[in-house]
Amino acid sequence: MLNRCRWLALALLLAVAAGMAQPVYAQSPTPTPAPAARNTLALTPGCTTVALDYAAGTPLTRIATDVQPAAALRGIFRAEGGGFRAFSPGAPTGLNDYTVIGTRNEAAFLCVGSAAAFLLPAPRIDAPPLTPGTVISAPERVTRPQLVEVQIATGPYLACVGGVNIPTAGPSIRWERIETAGSAAGVAVITFGVLQEDLPGLAQLAVRCADGRLVRLWIQII
Repeated sequence: MLNRCRWLALALLLAVAAGMAQPVYAQSPTPTPAPAARNTLALTPGCTTVALDYAAGTPLTRIATDVQPAAALRGIFRAEGGGFRAFSPGAPTGLNDYTVIGTRNEAAFLCVGSAAAFLLPAPRIDAPPLTPGTVISAPERVTRPQLVEVQIATGPYLACVGGVNIPTAGPSIRWERIETAGSAAGVAVITFGVLQEDLPGLAQLAVRCADGRLVRLWIQII
């Protein structure tokens, strides 16, 4: 009987030891997704119109870091209310009145003193696809004088050229050339000015993008 108890105790100890000796396998760490590739826009000395494809509220100091080399950047300007708001990396903070982005794909002038590159934001993976050739936003009517902004959908980085006919005094019209390009998200920003001396009527805008699509719309001037 004693031997039987010893064998039972020994068997119990072996079972417990076997349970404790089960191998523990380390879990593999979750791989970190690779950052999305970013394209660049070549900048020549002077000012280039760009669509700032950043979230509303993005500081201009953050956008300035995407200009390389940093020493080439002279300023970022936005036409507004018949004048300009400006940001310059070399100016005292209190003198900059253009400090944050108001809306995504805001139109602005990027000015450099020497050849540079602008790192374009990576396309947002959560952004819904845009149908090229559609008008994203445009005012139905504008008053004089006013800077008009229109956003259209096109392919990423595709150039769009054309013009706008604006009623003016006399039997003719005033034609203003339009030249823009799509952002990383495929949004092209068009801006043109309506002057005080222009007449009420319909402004006729037409641009053709590099994919062959023609975008045409009319805006009432009052």
